[in-house]
Amino acid sequence: AYFSSSRLPETYRAKAVIAIARNSAPSSPGTTNIQALNDSAYRIAVKGSGVIKQTLDNLGLPSTQRDVNNFSENKVRVNSESTQNWNDPNSNLSIEVSDHSALNAANYTNALASALIDWDKNRGREYFQGQIDSLQTQLKSIDQQIRSLQTQPGTEQQIENLITSRQD
Repeated sequence: AYFSSSRLPETYRAKAVIAIARNSAPSSPGTTNIQALNDSAYRIAVKGSGVIKQTLDNLGLPSTQRDVNNFSENKVRVNSESTQNWNDPNSNLSIEVSDHSALNAANYTNALASALIDWDKNRGREYFQGQIDSLQTQLKSIDQQIRSLQTQPGTEQQIENLITSRQD
């Protein structure tokens, strides 16, 4: 009888843990909070092509769709762990990347975590930009109504009401 064996290459894993909010804090009067996402949305974002493509680009690695898919399917694992403490509204998102090089595993994990944070910041900026755009549209509408009323006699009270509304 003959036995054959081969040594499997070593695989290193690096892990990053990111705290994510499960619920938005209540808004104060006159303020708006961005909507919190659930754990699964962050897991999907980490494994999504946008975050992984940014990661590969930031690392100077090829980032074709094939490269993105290969990285996502073969190197990345994502889990979330919700805290059971009633006064802690956070979950921990665990991002783990495997590679045959310990240094690469660590660099890939850090780059992926950074890309996810950038994605979340951009999500927030887009939300607030939408709010700003909406407010600017409303102001333009009020200004148009004021200009229209200024050409009509006996509309001073309506104009005053619109000006007050615009200042609020």
